[in-house]
Amino acid sequence: MFLELPNYNMSLKNGAAEINEGNLYLHRLLDFDSIMVELAYIMYGKDCYYCKRKFSTDSEELKDTKKYFSKLTIDHLIPKEFGGPTITNNLRPTCVDCNNTKGNLLPYEFQYLQDKKREEGVKEIKREIKQYKESLSDSQERRRFGELEVFPEDWLTECPNNLLVNLSILNPLGLSYRKIQNFYKKYRRINKVVVFSKNGVLLDGLNGYLFAKYEGTDRIHFIMLENVIYDGLII
Repeated sequence: MFLELPNYNMSLKNGAAEINEGNLYLHRLLDFDSIMVELAYIMYGKDCYYCKRKFSTDSEELKDTKKYFSKLTIDHLIPKEFGGPTITNNLRPTCVDCNNTKGNLLPYEFQYLQDKKREEGVKEIKREIKQYKESLSDSQERRRFGELEVFPEDWLTECPNNLLVNLSILNPLGLSYRKIQNFYKKYRRINKVVVFSKNGVLLDGLNGYLFAKYEGTDRIHFIMLENVIYDGLII
């Protein structure tokens, strides 16, 4: 898949990365997640993706809560619980209210509930909302088991034969690794996606990759970013 990028050249994170002719060149791996978030704000602005309110720090504007908000967050369209990666294609700016309310819903599910709530006051609508929430609970559990795929087909690829792992990108194991273990014990799959560059360098998902190797399981997803190249050191 191709990473969504601004259509102009620029430097990021004090030279940690740069966009040049439609490609993202990474010179360091420590900042990958923060680079993705920074790019998302650059491309999509700071208005809430869902409620369309505008981000503001002006005290007068913030009195109009229907138009403005002050607490900005980033939302994973495909929730992290289901393996949603921290890449620009999966990130959108949101107000903290929408982000908290959306939780682990997919965007169309959240939008449906928001639209229905505006029609509240009619018993039939309330009943429909309750039934829809009950159906979502079943869908979410099936997603955890991998019975319902959440990723677009063109996002996923096979694991490369020679994936280059730079152990300096994260201190492996720890709490993140234990969460993967616990999820795998219950659902027999790994809810982390391994993201790697065009030249086969692992960019994100190290703990999921290590756990898959340890367990000898292939129940993990891989994404190759075809317009991302890592040209830094491999330690």
